[in-house]
Parts: sequence; C-alpha cells; structure tokens
Amino acid sequence: MAQIAEKPKAETNPQKTGSFYDLYMLVGADTTSDQLNKTEQDVKNLIEKNFGTIKKDGRFVKKDLAYPIQKITVAYVASIYFWMEPDKAQILKTELSQQLKDSFLRFILTKTTDKILETNMPSERKLKAIDEQLEKIEQATKEKVGTAVEPKKISTEKPREEKERITIEDIDKKLDEIMGEL
Repeated sequence: MAQIAEKPKAETNPQKTGSFYDLYMLVGADTTSDQLNKTEQDVKNLIEKNFGTIKKDGRFVKKDLAYPIQKITVAYVASIYFWMEPDKAQILKTELSQQLKDSFLRFILTKTTDKILETNMPSERKLKAIDEQLEKIEQATKEKVGTAVEPKKISTEKPREEKERITIEDIDKKLDEIMGEL
C-alpha cells in the first residue's frame, strides 16, 4: 500500500489587521487623584483585556472646557493612543460606556494612524537639528544686522526759556509809573 504523504501545513502568518486608536477622556474636576489613577488603570486594563497594545498614554491634566458639560467648566483631560483589532475596539467602546460611565463626563474613541507618534513626540535627533537651524539663522541675522548699538536718548520735552528774575524793586518802580499816570 502506498502511503500518502501529508502535505505540511503552510504556515500562515496572518498579518495584523488592527488599527491605531486614540481614546480621549474628560473627567470632572472634582475627582480626587486616587479616583483619577483608578480610572486610568481601569481604562488600561480594559484595553489590555481586549488585546490592545498601548503605544502612548498621557496623564490627566486640568483644563478649562470650551463650553460647559453638565454645568461643569473645568475638567481633567487625558488621551491614550493604542493599537487594536477593529472588532475589539467596538467591544472596548461598549465596555467603556457601560463600566466607566460614572467616571467620565465624555469620551471619544477615534481611529487614527501611526503618524501620531512621529508628530506628537519629536525625536532627540529632530530637536537637535531644529536647534542647529535656529543657531544658524541667529548667526546669519547677527552678521547682516551687526551688533546692537545703544540708542541715544532723545528728550521730548521742550526746553525751558530762561526768564529774567523780577525783584521787588522792579515791581515798586512799575507801580510808581502806573500811579503817576493817574
């Protein structure tokens, strides 16, 4: 009997079909720091539970709102940037609205690109290049303009005219002249 050789299973390396997401959260300003830390940890746990990979997260920062939300004008704001499968992102959104609805004033989950890492966080090499360019521009400006010269102070006051001093004797003479004419 001839043996049928089994074909080796082709190793399938499914490409990741996920996307990058940005979760922007607003929490009331009356929230304590312990509650903020708990909310932040709960959100991270939900992301990880749904097989998300956090790429960048920000701490809660107090900011003035552009318009009041539930009569609140100041809130804590934070953003978490992560990678996740689209179907899991929908589940995450549902879980956030159900489990953490009392923690948030508002939240929004938006699909984004991986370019956000490059635009929001410049590398040290980019920062050094920017500094070098600024120094070159500053040096070129100094060469064109030259060194600064102390400007002369110009007075805007009108010069006072020197008047003759009138003495009491001059007044007496003038009075005698006036009285003599009467």
